[in-house]
Amino acid sequence: TFSLVAERSEVANRLVSLIEGAEESIDVASTHLRLRPVADALLTKAALQPHVTIRVLLDGQEYTSLWRQEKQDAKVADCVANSGTDGGDLCRDVGYYFARDLTDAGIPVRFKWNAFRWHYLTSEQMHHKYLVIDGRHLVTGSYNLSNNAEHKTFENIVVLQGDAYPHLVQSFEDNFNSLWDLGVDENLAADLLEQVLSGTGAVPLIFEPMSVTTHQIDVLKAAIREACPAVDEDPAFHAHPESHHVCHP
Repeated sequence: TFSLVAERSEVANRLVSLIEGAEESIDVASTHLRLRPVADALLTKAALQPHVTIRVLLDGQEYTSLWRQEKQDAKVADCVANSGTDGGDLCRDVGYYFARDLTDAGIPVRFKWNAFRWHYLTSEQMHHKYLVIDGRHLVTGSYNLSNNAEHKTFENIVVLQGDAYPHLVQSFEDNFNSLWDLGVDENLAADLLEQVLSGTGAVPLIFEPMSVTTHQIDVLKAAIREACPAVDEDPAFHAHPESHHVCHP
């Protein structure tokens, strides 16, 4: 459908319905995960039907540090307090990053990650938007998993049934698996950590893309900060991360 639906959640409701109906597996590949109904549906599915395998692959910009998570949770708490009602859902409808919530709930989440500090000019972005459900249903289109895509921009999304499109659905599943395992067999994350901890040479700030978990990014970012404090102390590293491919301790 091509739609701009300001007052309803037409596409989000359809996605939630598909997630609720999953019997075996749900694979989500998306640039963003900022759409509360879908995030909540995944959390509920994991809690009530743990036998259903869920994997979520996001772009590196969706990673939330512990500091950022605390800030957004505090913002939600303030919103709820000021609303005068139990507005927790509405207070997470716009601008909330759900990746760490899913990770904390035990849902496997990975990020296509290639930079200490994300910037669109240097990111090899994971720009897909699709879901493969039970290996038979494919949902794909321009629609991001965000409130903005649901209510403020013109987007498209299609639902294809595997019985009619088995080879197409399988090609998306194969693509998901290749990105899910990006750099894993090659131990790219472990090699990067070893390079940073070695204390020899420049510290990489932009590197080969790899698929990593929230915990792996936490560890790598902490190691980079320890090895090269300038990444936080020098304003230039914040203002122009695209210009800083390495940090010289």
